[in-house]
Amino acid sequence: LLGYKQLVGKSSAFWLGVRFERRDYAGWPAIDSSGRLTGGNRSDWRLAPRVAFEYNWWPKNKSCCVPDVKVGLEYRLLRQWSNHDWYDTTAHVAGVSVWGSW
Repeated sequence: LLGYKQLVGKSSAFWLGVRFERRDYAGWPAIDSSGRLTGGNRSDWRLAPRVAFEYNWWPKNKSCCVPDVKVGLEYRLLRQWSNHDWYDTTAHVAGVSVWGSW
């Protein structure tokens, strides 16, 4: 995992990161594109970059009815290469999140 976080002013943050990993599945036989066993166990390589932004808003005059609010935006990509034909994949994930606390 390699990442970078940058604070932007007093209330915002920006993240940029990437994860690269290998996963081995002992006892799970790999299959080629013809559906035949390759003679090895399944193993995957994953690349997963991420970019995110978060903004925090705190009311100046805190009262019982006005919450602190955080808003986040995020994008992730998962690219997986596998020696098992069925598990090569690419996935895009985008999200918006809102939190409030009193």
